[in-house]
Amino acid sequence: MLEEKEGIIFSSRYDGKYGNQSERSISNENLDIGVVNVRFVKPLDTALLDELIESQQVIFTLEDNSLIGGFGSAISEYFDKRVQQTK
Repeated sequence: MLEEKEGIIFSSRYDGKYGNQSERSISNENLDIGVVNVRFVKPLDTALLDELIESQQVIFTLEDNSLIGGFGSAISEYFDKRVQQTK
C-alpha cells in the first residue's frame, strides 16, 4: 500500500536520479509527491497501477527513452483500458 500523496513520479532511469531530483524540487513548492523507481518497464506492475487508480493520484513519468511508445505511453494505455472497462 502506497502512502497517500498528491502525486507520484515514476522514474524509469536505473538510478532514480531524475525522479529524486524532481521530487525535491516539487516538494519545495509544498506539494507532497512520491517517487517510484521502476527497474523494469515490462511487464508493467499492474497491481501498483491499480492501487494508484483507486487513490486518484496524479502520475508523472520520467524516462530516458522514447516519448512515443515508451514507458509513459504504456502506463497511459493501461489506464485507458481500465477506464474503458469501468464504463
